[in-house]
Order: sequence, then structure tokens, then C-alpha cells
Amino acid sequence: MYMVTFQKDAKTKLHYHESGQILMVTEGSGTLVMYKKIDGSGKTGLKIRRITKTSLKKGDVVYIPKHTLHLHGSKNKKKFSHIAINSHTSTGREAKTIWFDSDFETFARKID
Repeated sequence: MYMVTFQKDAKTKLHYHESGQILMVTEGSGTLVMYKKIDGSGKTGLKIRRITKTSLKKGDVVYIPKHTLHLHGSKNKKKFSHIAINSHTSTGREAKTIWFDSDFETFARKID
């Protein structure tokens, strides 16, 4: 479980978790954007397409399924905070977060 605060207009890099994640918004307004991998992705990167963009405000709770590419962060030049709860994998170990560099539109490349 993590408490995360984003300053004005800050957001995460594109990423996914090996298990599901719950976000509980505690302050401000933010955005959750989810992406889909598109066929034709190669070894040097992934082709991506945005599938949802959800506005978040204090009191909102959202679930992000495992292996779903996404980002989250503040919007409207406001501070944004949430509690993130990451599930463990089916084998009981802590799930890893896999990070990507991305243009947030069409392309993503895994960060090693």
C-alpha cells in the first residue's frame, strides 16, 4: 500500500502491474488513462492505443486489472493524492511494476 501525491500537472510514466491495483483518491483531481497493446508490437517497443480516460476526484475508487498499461496523475493544475493498493501475485509474492517510456499516443518502450 502506498500514499502518492502528484504536484500540479504531474503524472506517472506508462506502466503496468503484475497483479491488480486499487486507487483511492484522497485529494484533488486527477486522471487515469488506460492503454491497449496493438498487434504488430516488436522487440524494440509496443504500439499502443488509448482505450479509456477517467477523471478522478476525492472519494473515487478505481480498479486497474493486472497487465493493463496505464498512467495516472494530476490535472487542472491541482495537487492530486491517492492511496494505491497493489495485490500480490497468485504465487503470493509482491507484484512488480513494469515501467515504459512512451509518447502516450502510439508507442511505448520498456525501461530495463
